[in-house]
Amino acid sequence: MNRSIAADHLVLRAYRGPEDHPAMNDVANAVRAFNGDPDFGTVADMDNYYGHLEYADLPRDCALVELDGEVVAYCRASWQPMADGTRQVDCILNVEPGARGIGIEELLLDHAQRRAAVHVAKAGPDVATRILGFATGRDPDQRRRLEARGFTL
Repeated sequence: MNRSIAADHLVLRAYRGPEDHPAMNDVANAVRAFNGDPDFGTVADMDNYYGHLEYADLPRDCALVELDGEVVAYCRASWQPMADGTRQVDCILNVEPGARGIGIEELLLDHAQRRAAVHVAKAGPDVATRILGFATGRDPDQRRRLEARGFTL
């Protein structure tokens, strides 16, 4: 694949609901396989997980990346209250291993940072909010990109 041409065919789009779960599950399983994780998820697992995200505005917090019409990555930046009264914004990125390094990470990180900023602003100045980025274990480049943008891993 010519990576410079591929970047011109990337589309960042909003999460559409459970209809996206099969493609998202495929991406997540590709990442798991790359990481040597023997436990693969199912679409039913994703339906259940995304159906119970209490502190997420999924059409805004979750975004998918398509390459030539096929989902190759997704991210989500959603918050949760912590027991000590603070909040935590979790930013997860899943990028198919074969689609890395063509601009997808930047699209997802831009989206995650915009949504994290919204969550911090909504919490207000009196609520401490920690922002965490979750990176693929075997992708040191993704970890470097997150850290360069100030994420805690």
